[in-house]
Order: sequence, then C-alpha cells, then structure tokens
Amino acid sequence: MLKNEPIDVTKAEQIWDYLFVEDISDLLLKLSNSGGVGIANLGSGNGIVVKEIINIIKDKTGSNSIINFGAIPYRPDQVMKMEADIKSSENIPDGVRIQTLKQVFRKQ
Repeated sequence: MLKNEPIDVTKAEQIWDYLFVEDISDLLLKLSNSGGVGIANLGSGNGIVVKEIINIIKDKTGSNSIINFGAIPYRPDQVMKMEADIKSSENIPDGVRIQTLKQVFRKQ
C-alpha cells in the first residue's frame, strides 16, 4: 500500500480477532504473576472483517492503491472465523484491558 501499487487479496470476508501486542504482553505478565488461573482464552471476543482491516490501513496510510478484492481465491482450508470465546476468561487478573482492533486504530 505504501507504494500505491494494486494489491490482490481474497474477498477478505474472514472474521478474525486481532489483539494489540501491548495488551497481550501486559496480560501474559499478569497471568505469570497470578499463581495460575486455569484456562484463559486470550482475545477481545470481538472479531473484525478482514476487508474492514484492509480499508482502515489504506485510509490510515493515505494509500492510493487499488485493492482487488476477490482476485485471490480462498484456500480450501481457509479459516473464516477466528474469534476468541472469552466466557471462560472471567478469571483473568483485574486491570487487564483487551482492546479491539478498532479501538487501537482510533488512537492512531
């Protein structure tokens, strides 16, 4: 995108739960010091459509690239939804924030 060249991608309909690296490092540090909490699914619980991510990045970079959605077919084993089930994470230490990707982008 930074070169303003055309970019071929899939239809980008996948829904993925991305996390901000600072949130994960903070969470892992607090979990390591907690004495054990059992299962802790790490995620925001709020997936975002990959197409939306691509468009946000294009806007944030001021790119003039043409995004050719659907130019690349999905792989036969393509994961279409990867979103954390955070119901079992109520035992995560207090004070840990998990931001959604949209929240992180809004700060930029």
